Amino acid sequence: MDSSTIVQCKEIENVVGGGVVLSEITGSRAYERYTGPQIRRLFSTEADLYAGTERISVVSSCMASLLIGDYASIDETDGAGMNLMDIKKHCWSKEALEVTATGLEEKLGKLAPAYATAGSISQYFVHRQSRDNPNSLAACESDSHVQGERDIRPLPELDELNAEKQYIQSSGGKILPPPLSMLQESFQRLLHKQDETRAEWEYPFAVADINISFMLAQI
Repeated sequence: MDSSTIVQCKEIENVVGGGVVLSEITGSRAYERYTGPQIRRLFSTEADLYAGTERISVVSSCMASLLIGDYASIDETDGAGMNLMDIKKHCWSKEALEVTATGLEEKLGKLAPAYATAGSISQYFVHRQSRDNPNSLAACESDSHVQGERDIRPLPELDELNAEKQYIQSSGGKILPPPLSMLQESFQRLLHKQDETRAEWEYPFAVADINISFMLAQI
C-alpha cells in the first residue's frame, strides 16, 4: 500500500479539525492512497506540474473519457473515496478542496450520479467495431461498489476476495452512496484489510481502482 502521503494526510486532518471531522464530511479519515492526499503531495512537491494540469481523473472516469472521447465526470460513488466529496450533499466539499490544493474544483470537474450516462461511445470506437449506431456509456466506477450493489439484493453482505480482502455491507449510515440508488440517505460501508500483518480492519473504507466495471446500453 502507498504510504508516501503520510505528511499530507496529517496536514489535511489538522486543518479541518481532525480525522473524525474529516470523516463526517468526506466519509473517512485521510488515507495515504486516497486521491485527495495524493493530489496535495503533487501540489506541494511539483507545483509547476500541478499548475499545468488541465484535468484530474480517477482510473474509472479516465476509462470513461477514453471511451466517449471527452472528459467524463467522476461518479459520486468513486468521489466518496477521495477525501474530497461531501457525502451528505453529494458534491465536492469546498473545505476539503481548499485544504488539498488551489484551483482543484475546476480540474476535477463536476460530479455525476453513478447511474448517470457519461456520454455516447466515440466515433473512433463506433467505426473500429463497425457498429451502425453508437452506444451510450454509463458512468464507470470501481468494481467494489458494483459488486456490492449487485449482491446486496439477495444477501446484504458479501466477502469479496480479489487483489485485496474486502467486506461490503449495506448500511443505513454513512460511507459511500450505492451506484444504483437514487436515495440520498442510502449508503454502503466497505471495510478493508490492508495487509496480512495487520489484524484490524481499516474503517470507514478503502477502495482499489484495479478493475473497471462499466455498462453499455444500446440506444
